[in-house]
Amino acid sequence: MPPGRLRTILVAALIALSGVGLFGLQQRGQPLAVATTGTAFVAGQVVELPSGRPVAGATVALAAAGRGGPPRPPVIADSQGRFFFGNVVAGSYATQVIKPGYAPFATAGVSWLLAVNDGERITDVRVRLVKLASLSGTVRDDGGDPVVGTDVMAFRRATNNGRPLLLSAGRSRTDDRGQYRLFSLQPGDYYVCACSRDAIPFDGVLLTTLASEPMQLMGVAARALKAGADVAALDSTLRTFAPTFYPSGTSVARATRLTLTSGEERAATDITVTATRATRVSGVVTGASSPVIASSIRLVPAFERDEAAAITYLSPVLVQPDGRFDFVGVPPGQYVLRVFHTVFAGRGGPSGSALAFVGVRGADLGQVGSQLDEPPLWAIEPVTVGDDGVTGLTVALRRGTKISGRLQFAGASTPPAAQLLARVVVLTAPMSGDPSRGGQSGIGRVTADGTFEIRGLVPGRYAFDVIGLQGWPTLKSVVLAGQDITDAPIDVGATDLSDLVFTFSDAPLATLSGAVAGDLRDDLLVVAFPTDRRIWAEPAAASRRFRTVAVGRTGQFSITGIPAGEYFLIVVPDEGASTSLDSSKFDTLSRGAQRVQLGEGDKKIVSVRR
Repeated sequence: MPPGRLRTILVAALIALSGVGLFGLQQRGQPLAVATTGTAFVAGQVVELPSGRPVAGATVALAAAGRGGPPRPPVIADSQGRFFFGNVVAGSYATQVIKPGYAPFATAGVSWLLAVNDGERITDVRVRLVKLASLSGTVRDDGGDPVVGTDVMAFRRATNNGRPLLLSAGRSRTDDRGQYRLFSLQPGDYYVCACSRDAIPFDGVLLTTLASEPMQLMGVAARALKAGADVAALDSTLRTFAPTFYPSGTSVARATRLTLTSGEERAATDITVTATRATRVSGVVTGASSPVIASSIRLVPAFERDEAAAITYLSPVLVQPDGRFDFVGVPPGQYVLRVFHTVFAGRGGPSGSALAFVGVRGADLGQVGSQLDEPPLWAIEPVTVGDDGVTGLTVALRRGTKISGRLQFAGASTPPAAQLLARVVVLTAPMSGDPSRGGQSGIGRVTADGTFEIRGLVPGRYAFDVIGLQGWPTLKSVVLAGQDITDAPIDVGATDLSDLVFTFSDAPLATLSGAVAGDLRDDLLVVAFPTDRRIWAEPAAASRRFRTVAVGRTGQFSITGIPAGEYFLIVVPDEGASTSLDSSKFDTLSRGAQRVQLGEGDKKIVSVRR
């Protein structure tokens, strides 16, 4: 595409963005606001991180946020990355920028807004971009031959409230030389995986099934229903490749993490995959009260990190509504079979990748009806797969765990009335990042007497939150069966839990604000976290005590709604801090931090030195 045409498209895109506003102020289908003339002036520069070099030719727009002015046409930065907007209406704005080969740099969860006053001249706005990076290499088998037509994926490592995540960042397919290239990658930490599965290794019986005409589908389904698992007979001579992480590990725990810098072109990221015998795992799920569907069953490698299970799990090739299931192409090893069965209405039908392979609509859902308001059922079964596979498994579903408890109140205020309590819910959030565990999240509505009940939880570790409680801002304690577990996760097993007590106070939360002393930069963050080291290991369970806020242009910052307690406070460069903070970094940060003690309702002003 000619550069001029590309720029025209980018400008049009930013005009559209500035019209709808970064925060959705302009609704679709409504006319754009008529531009009015203001008296402010805003100028700045687009720069590349971390070098600080100017980025020429970037397209920049001012987007209204909150009480902002009308939409404005974008501008093009000059050869030194400089731009300006004249006659700006007073209000709050965010900058938006597009430049091919670059990406805006912003820390997740932290917003930096530009406050513009009438007649003000702002000339020091800096918009930061990072140059995108690339990875390339060759995939070979253990004999040194190139592996052709396999998918290679990049996963960016991040954390959310201390919980590790692997975010899909790019995909490529190896060519006839086994080579691949992943591009448009933001700087950061990555795992690279040759993750595609082999073609489904079936014999003639199932191939005939897959090749059937759509009009014969009901007959095919009838034969599959009758044959059950026997419809898929494996060719014992076939081999398969398990998902393999760079350089040759079959799990993230054995992988090498790659760190890409801005604009880096990393070559020779070669992956060696090992061919193993393609085995079969089959059996039946029992105890279901409605048709079983393929999307409810996963075979997950044992000892895999939770964040990687979504990459390495296997889906069944065929599942019958009566619970019979079949996995094929399974490399020998240790696995965990996870079932999370949601109760549906309807008779259902066969489902799985075998039907989806031939483009049967609804095959992945088993063609079931609507979901019923009944607790889900679950099963977790360890499976050891040898060279000959596993057949005849029987997996019994179990009722989800129930948790019950109550809310109680300590303070001078009158406890909430019944109609207010009816708006309150107790939520569960899984500590695990493994989506194959299925519907872990739960919700319990609070009744008029302050009690609640959450049903259908799969065993695991959970963080809890109470939503919609007005006038009682401070959570004083969380007690389970007489044990204080405030700011800690709850271990949920197969046995129901009762007497979970949340105690709330009407004491107001604290506010911590101030200024950063020393050499100011436009990419600074203030990080506040508790001095209690016991909380660091699993910050997701105590997220209310971990805060990251951006420092304003004049060095000001403000943290509102923070619980009483002692905190570490430190200023750090904005290098993805809020997405990379984990227990391994809190110790390092604490050594250069200052301590701040906050009481209930405190409005403390501090000076933080860089």
